[in-house]
Amino acid sequence: MGRPLTAPAVEKALKDFGLDAESASHNPIASLSGGQKVKVVLAAAMWQNPHILILDEPTNYLDRDGLGALSLGLKEYGGGVVIISHNMEFANSVCQQKWIMEAGRLREEGEIVADDEEMGDLQGPDEIVDGAGNKIEVSRAKTMTDKERKKAIKVKF
Repeated sequence: MGRPLTAPAVEKALKDFGLDAESASHNPIASLSGGQKVKVVLAAAMWQNPHILILDEPTNYLDRDGLGALSLGLKEYGGGVVIISHNMEFANSVCQQKWIMEAGRLREEGEIVADDEEMGDLQGPDEIVDGAGNKIEVSRAKTMTDKERKKAIKVKF
């Protein structure tokens, strides 16, 4: 599901991320503000409709309007998103499940939220369709109890 790499298509994509066509397509990137550079990078990352986005500190340099647009865009995005951020307010607004690293220890908060349709079949679907319309086959893995998981990772000396 590629897009044509034409000036009007690029300008539209940049406009969707809050950049006017004039400054986005006629100025060197070095002359853009930090927030404008972040928007260019996000537009480029979304160009080919990826299955998953991995965003490292995506809120850096964004103003309040930019943060709101990013939050809304991530909520509407149909694929998977991994966010690395120190901005807990932003993370809490867009993430249902968080893995938090504190003092060298990793802890988990929240849970994966499933649609009512998915909850009807406890095994889940055999295939899913991502935001770009691609079908992905789901492989089944045996789930372990907490006790089995601890036993599997326990190191014996």
